[in-house]
Amino acid sequence: MDKLSKRRKPKGKQALIYKKAVSALEEKNYPLALRLFKEVLRYDEYIELVWYQLGVVEFYQENYREALICFERAIKIDKDFLEAQIAKGDALLKLGYILEGIEHFYEISKNFTDSKIQDRVEKLRNLPQALLVLEGRMFFNEKDFVEALDKFNEFLEQEPQDRKVWRLKGEALFYLGNYKEAKDALVTAVEKGCPLEEVAYTIARSLVKLEKFTEALSFIQHSREFKEDNKEALELRNLCLEELGEFSLKKIKLPPVKIKTTVKRKVVKIPLKKYLLTVGLAVLSGILFWLLGCIWVTVTFLRLPCHEKAVALFTSSYLKVPWRKTLIDKAFNVDDLFMKEAAVYVLSKEKNTSYKEKMLKKCLNSDSLELKIAAIRVTPTLDSEKAIEILQKFMVTKDKVAVKKELILALKKINSPKAQKLIRELKGKSKKY
Repeated sequence: MDKLSKRRKPKGKQALIYKKAVSALEEKNYPLALRLFKEVLRYDEYIELVWYQLGVVEFYQENYREALICFERAIKIDKDFLEAQIAKGDALLKLGYILEGIEHFYEISKNFTDSKIQDRVEKLRNLPQALLVLEGRMFFNEKDFVEALDKFNEFLEQEPQDRKVWRLKGEALFYLGNYKEAKDALVTAVEKGCPLEEVAYTIARSLVKLEKFTEALSFIQHSREFKEDNKEALELRNLCLEELGEFSLKKIKLPPVKIKTTVKRKVVKIPLKKYLLTVGLAVLSGILFWLLGCIWVTVTFLRLPCHEKAVALFTSSYLKVPWRKTLIDKAFNVDDLFMKEAAVYVLSKEKNTSYKEKMLKKCLNSDSLELKIAAIRVTPTLDSEKAIEILQKFMVTKDKVAVKKELILALKKINSPKAQKLIRELKGKSKKY
């Protein structure tokens, strides 16, 4: 703890939350500690000590994969963080990644002379599985793939979760010419948690040898070598395209790479009370905003000048203000053409057809030509029969010539034989006017 106390800690308001998190960790209240450490990281995600302690909490809860991610984040910030390096090795061993754990401890033993690391290295040397896998690794490096494969198979019977050994087994099988088995072993490595981009190129090479060129192209696209513009990866892609008789990937439908991982993902369950409270607050806030909008519309319509009233009237149609019909009636009684045109526009959004029909007929008796034109444009929103009835009344008014063009456009929106007949009648008689 003395070494940890010298590391950078959160400051300001987060310092109090951090202290509570440390107390919860010491009291073994892991759920509370987990929540508090995460809250600290929300404000500053570059404090390696908090990442390490979050990893410790996950480790104690046997969430070794999440713990490994936290320790790696701490090491990424500070490579000389000894406690995080040791904890990472322990997490690797707990996950069954024996070879990676051994290699990790051997690597850090070169840079650190701590007794904890030396103790772990000594323990690992005495493990029978460790001897097996290290021998297999030695044979693999010497390109004695037959002996290496025997050691890997023996090791995997005891430790089937080791993703790196599955990967090495797949590569050994590839070099021995067992391409189908190599591909299967490498896919198993991905299922155990090995990143796809690290093995995709070797899988693609195995598929090319098996003459499965389309599938090989899919894996090439995911490989690290292809993303880094590796010459050999590009040549392999061109070979696949040549075998398929294509010059580009655009014309080829690549099958998706689907590998079901056996790695268990942590599912975060939201408590029912918290969920209901959140939903309830969201609904209540929505209702509150709607009520405030309705009040604003009403106050604006009653108090402010005509142009602001028109804006309030438009808004009432979108907010579905319950008393908007009253606002429309008042707008028609105002001695202002702009307000009346706004009221006609709002009518087009009204679902009550009987009320809409009544107000449009009122526009028919108006002396304003602009208001009549606005009403004609809205009329097609009625049922076809009622719309034609109102438009016919407009056709016999004294303003027929002025509104003829609008009448034709409105009738075109009504899909009925009667409407087509009225259009022909209007177009045929136009020369007389």
